[in-house]
Amino acid sequence: MSGDPPEFSPLNSVRSHEDDKLVNSILPSYHMFQATIRKKMVPQEENFKEDPPTYEMSPLHSAGITPVPSGLHSPQSSGTLNAFPFPIQEAEDDDETFNQRSADLWEQTVLANVHKLDLLSEKNPASKHLNVEVHITDAVCQKGVKPDIIDISDYEFKQGDFIHGYITIQNTSKEPIPFDMVYVVLEGELAVVQANRGPGDPFYQPTVFKFLNMLDLFASWSYANIDRLATDNGDPHDWCDGETDPYDNTVLSIDVKRLFQPGITYKRFFSFRLPDKLLDDNCEIHSLDVHCQPPPSVGNPVNLNFSARPRHDNADKRLKDFSLIDTFTSYKVAARVIGRASQYLSRINKDRYILAADVNLPFRVIPFSAKPDYREQWDQQVRAQYKAFVDVVEEKIHQGKRVLRSRDEANSGSLTSTSNSSSSSLPQNLTPISSALHSVRSGSDQEKLRQLYRVSESMTGKGSNIKMNEAPVYSHLSPFKKKSFTGSSKILGVLSLSSPKTEYAISYVPPPRYRNPMQHYETKVRIPLDLTYSCEKSMGPQTPPEPKKISCELVVLTARSKKHFIPIEFNHDMCFREQVIDELDAKAQSDDYENVDAIVIRPFNEYYNSIVKLIKKIGFESDEFRVETQLFKDIKSLAMLQTKIINLVVPDIAIASSTDKSRGVHESAASVPWVQTDSAHSQYNVYSKNIELQVDVNSCHMKGTTPPPPGKSAFDYICLVPDFQQCLMVRFYYFRISVKYGNGLNMKIDEISPEDRVISEWERRRYRPKPGEPELPPQLSDVANKTTDEVLKEINRLPFFMTELDETDGDGGQNASLEALKSLAYDGAPDEIATNFKNQGNECYKAKQYKNAVQFYTQGIDIECDDAKVNSALLVNRAACNLELKNYRMCIEDCKKVLLIDEDNVKACYRAGRAFFAVNRFEEAKQILQFGLSKDSENQAIKDVLKKINDKEAQIEAAIRKKEKETELKKQQELVLASAITLRKIEIIRSSRPAELLEETNIRLEDPSDYESQLILPAMVLYPVTDEFDFVAEISELSTPAEILEVVLQRPQEWFEDPRHKNFTVKNLECYMETISGGLVKVGKKAPVNKALMAEQAKAPLFDNGLRLYVVPKQESAEWLGTWKKEIALAKRQM
Repeated sequence: MSGDPPEFSPLNSVRSHEDDKLVNSILPSYHMFQATIRKKMVPQEENFKEDPPTYEMSPLHSAGITPVPSGLHSPQSSGTLNAFPFPIQEAEDDDETFNQRSADLWEQTVLANVHKLDLLSEKNPASKHLNVEVHITDAVCQKGVKPDIIDISDYEFKQGDFIHGYITIQNTSKEPIPFDMVYVVLEGELAVVQANRGPGDPFYQPTVFKFLNMLDLFASWSYANIDRLATDNGDPHDWCDGETDPYDNTVLSIDVKRLFQPGITYKRFFSFRLPDKLLDDNCEIHSLDVHCQPPPSVGNPVNLNFSARPRHDNADKRLKDFSLIDTFTSYKVAARVIGRASQYLSRINKDRYILAADVNLPFRVIPFSAKPDYREQWDQQVRAQYKAFVDVVEEKIHQGKRVLRSRDEANSGSLTSTSNSSSSSLPQNLTPISSALHSVRSGSDQEKLRQLYRVSESMTGKGSNIKMNEAPVYSHLSPFKKKSFTGSSKILGVLSLSSPKTEYAISYVPPPRYRNPMQHYETKVRIPLDLTYSCEKSMGPQTPPEPKKISCELVVLTARSKKHFIPIEFNHDMCFREQVIDELDAKAQSDDYENVDAIVIRPFNEYYNSIVKLIKKIGFESDEFRVETQLFKDIKSLAMLQTKIINLVVPDIAIASSTDKSRGVHESAASVPWVQTDSAHSQYNVYSKNIELQVDVNSCHMKGTTPPPPGKSAFDYICLVPDFQQCLMVRFYYFRISVKYGNGLNMKIDEISPEDRVISEWERRRYRPKPGEPELPPQLSDVANKTTDEVLKEINRLPFFMTELDETDGDGGQNASLEALKSLAYDGAPDEIATNFKNQGNECYKAKQYKNAVQFYTQGIDIECDDAKVNSALLVNRAACNLELKNYRMCIEDCKKVLLIDEDNVKACYRAGRAFFAVNRFEEAKQILQFGLSKDSENQAIKDVLKKINDKEAQIEAAIRKKEKETELKKQQELVLASAITLRKIEIIRSSRPAELLEETNIRLEDPSDYESQLILPAMVLYPVTDEFDFVAEISELSTPAEILEVVLQRPQEWFEDPRHKNFTVKNLECYMETISGGLVKVGKKAPVNKALMAEQAKAPLFDNGLRLYVVPKQESAEWLGTWKKEIALAKRQM
C-alpha cells in the first residue's frame, strides 16, 4: 500500500503552518524534567500542603563559618579533596552506554508504566467527584476566544498535523481532592493482549510497546509558568494563581499545593504535532530504520490498565483491516490524574501511585509510507543483514556441537579428530546447490525434464526485453504432461511463468467515514507476465498449450511477535521463493507454496530447539558454551512469530498485449498468439507469450464472499492500511498470479468427479456392432448387453481389480477366485507361512494399521510352527500393537510368553515395562525393566522409561505430601477460626435447612493464621415490611449498618419510585438484629456489627454463619415491632 500524500488533506496546510509559528516548542528544565517526565514508580515522601520555611540573612562574624569561594574548583586544582564542593560520584560501568542507562531510567518512570496502574473505583469519593473531560478544537486554543470543538473520530491524521484542544477538571465535592501528577499526553502504542478464557474476558499482562509518548508540559502540572504561545511573555516564577478564562470563567492555573479545590473547574490548553519520524531509540536494541517510522492505526484498541474497564468507544471497531484479533496499534490523547493510594484509600499495606482519573480520546493516524531511495541497494542490505544473522546463529549451534563432541571424545579417551578427514573426503568438483534445479533420479524422463528446466530458465524473462543480469524476475516452472486413460503420463515440455521483481504502489483508500468524495484514488496496477513453453524438436511439431484461466489474488500478510522484538528487517524475498519448480513425481500441484512460515519461521524454530537442547545438555552454568541473552531473545522472536495471511480475490482483471501482432485488450490469454523465440539450444523449440495484466484492487473481496455490488467499492467493506514494520509487528502486501491450463480435448468446462469420467470413457469406447460389422464372440456377447454398472460389478469380482470385498459368485455361494487366492497364504511349510503372516503384519504396523497387524500376527501364531525365533517375533510384535492400541493386559501376556521362550528378549521387557507403567503398576514395571537392563545395560529406551517411572513416583509422593500439608493447614485454620469465634463470644445458631445462598458461603478470618484479624462473614439484609431481602457475600465484622446500606441501596431510580420504597434512604431507615432469646435489639447505624454480636446482654447471634439484619423505615417501625413475637421467632429456628 502506498501512503503518498493525497490531493485533499483533512487539515488545511496553511492553518498548520500558522499553528507552527504560533505554538512554542518547550524544552523542560532539569527540575521540571525530574518532577514530570522522570517521575519514578515508587512514591517519595513529599508534603505540598504546608508552605516552605522562610529564610533571612544573618550577619557573619569572625568566629563564624568561613564563606566558600564563589568559583567552583575541580579536585585536581585544589590541594585536597575536601575543597571540592560536590560529592564525588562513583565511576559508571564502562560497558553500559548512555542510551542503555536512559532506557532503564525511562522504564522505571510513571509515564512508561501508566497502563500498569490501578484505577480508582467509580464508587470512591475522589473518583466519583472528579470530572475530567478532553475536548479537541479546530485551531489553537487561546484565552478569551470561543473554541471551535470538533469530533476527532471524524478525521484521519498524518505526520505534521496538529492536534489542539483543552482539558477540564472539576471537583464537584465539598472537600479538596489531592493529587501528585496531572499528565496530558499523546501516546502511540503497539499492544499484544491475551485473553485468559475468551475474547470477552479481562485481559492480563499485555505486552505494551510505546513507540510515541509526547507530554504537553504546559497542560500537565509542573512547577513553572510556561509560555505556550510565541506571543506569550510571562514570568516563569509567577504561578498566575486565580487566573481565569474570561470566555467561561474557568481557572487556568492549578493549585501549587496540588489540590483540586471544591466547586472549581480547571482548564488546561494543549497542542501536539505528530512527528515525521520516531526517535532513534524507538528501536534501541537493533537500530533498524524501518522501525522508526510511525505505524498506521490497526486493530481494535482496548484499555490496558489492569483494573477491569470497558473498551474504547472506537468508531473503527467494525473495520476489517485484517489485524490479529489480540494485537493493535493505536494513538490517543490522554488526560490522567495520578495520586498516591494513601490519599484515596483508607487501608493499604504499601503506598503506590494510582489513577484517580484516566480519560482517553483515541484517533486514527495513517502516515505517509517512507520508501527507500534506492530499492535494490536496500534489498541487498536487508538480505546481507539477514544472512549475517543466520550465520551468527548457525555458528553458535556449531560451537555447541563442538563442545559436545569434545566432551564425548574426552569421555571415550579418543584423541583423533574426525573433522579434517570428513571434510577432505568430499569430492572437489561438487555442483553448488543453487545451480542444481533438481535432485538426480534414474530414468530418461528425469534427465529430459532437468534439461528442459535449464532451457526454460535460461529463456525466462527475455520475451519482455528483461535482461537477467539487470532486472531479476519471479518465476514458476512446471512440467506439461499428457495423461493417458491407463493413468500413465508423458512429458511433452516445460511451462514457465515469470514477472519482473517490481514494487507496485496503489493509493491508500480511507473508509467511507473519512473518504473525500472529490478525491481520486489510484487502485489499478499493470503487471507484465511472460509465459514460456519449451519442448524437444525430436518429439515432432507441437502446439503450445493455451492458458484457460488467469486469476489474481492480493495477499495480506501480518506477522506479530508476542513479546520479544523482531531483530531483522523484512522484505518480499522472505514472503515467497524467487523461483518455484514443480517436481515431476508430484501427485498434484498444491496451492500452498512456501511463504514466510516456511522460509523464516520454521528454520528459526529449528534453530531455537537446537540451542535449547544444547543448553540443556551442556549445562546452563557452563563457560564452554554461553548464548547471549539478546541473541536468544532474537532467535525466539523469529521462531515464535505468528502470522495471519488473507488472500483477497481480485476479479476485475484485464489482459492486454503490446506486441505488434496482438496489440490491445483481449478477452483471454488464449487470444494472444505464441511467438517462437530464438534459443541458444538448437535441439529445443521455445515459444513465448507476453501479456500485461491490468488489475483493479477496487474489486477485491475475501474468498467465499460475494464481490462488491455495482457502484460500491471494496474499500467500503475493508481497509488496507499502508504497509509498515515495527519492533513487534509487520504488515506486507503482494500479488499472487495463477495460470491454469487445460489438457487438450479431454478437458471440459464443468468439473466432474473421477468416477463419472471413468464411466463416460467406458460408454464411449464400448463396442457396439453396426450393420455389416462382425458380432462379438459368444463368451463376450452377454457383456455387450449389460449396463455400465453391471460390467463394473463383474470387474470388481476379480481379486486383482477389487475396490470392495465381494465374496459371492452371484448364486449365494463363495467367490471361487477369491477363495483360491486366500488359500495361497497357507501353501508352504509352517515356518514359511508364519513368516509370511509376520511380514504382512510388519507392513500394517509401519502404516499404523495396528488392528490389521494384530490379525496377521495372530494368524501366524495359530500356525504353531516349530521355529522359536519366529514365534517370539510374532508375539513381541503383537505386544507392540496392543501397546499402541492401549490393550495393556494383552500386551503383558504376550511379553510373558516371549520371555518363557527367550529370556534374553529385551524388547519384551521394554514393552511389558511400558504396559505396567501405563496401568500404574510401578513396582512390577521397575522389576521387568531392571531385568531387561541386566541383559542389555546400555539400552537407553529402558533407562528413559525407568526415569519416567521414578519421576512419576516422585510426583505422586510430592502430591501426597502437598495434600497432607493442605489438610493439616486446613485443620489448623479451622482451629484458629473456632478459637477466634470463641474468644469473641459469638454465638452461632444452625438451622436444619439453611438458606441456599448461605450454603455456598463461609465465615473466615482475613488472615487465616491470625485469630486477631478481622472476621469476614456473609450478611442477609431483610426488609420485612416489603417482604424483600438482599444478600451480601462478604462483610467485615467492623462494617457498620450504614456502610452495608450504602452498598445494597445502589439501585436504579425506578426502584425508589415504587411507592413501597419511597422511604428507603440510609438516613430514614432503622436497623434491628434478632437476639438469642428471640427478641429484637436496635443497632446503631454507625456502630460496627460485632458490637451486637459480642454484647453481654441482648446478644445477637449469627444464623448459619451469616449476619441477619432487619431494615425498616422509621415511619413503619412501630407497627412492625408490634407484630414481632418471640415464640414465632424461636419456632422458625426449629423448622
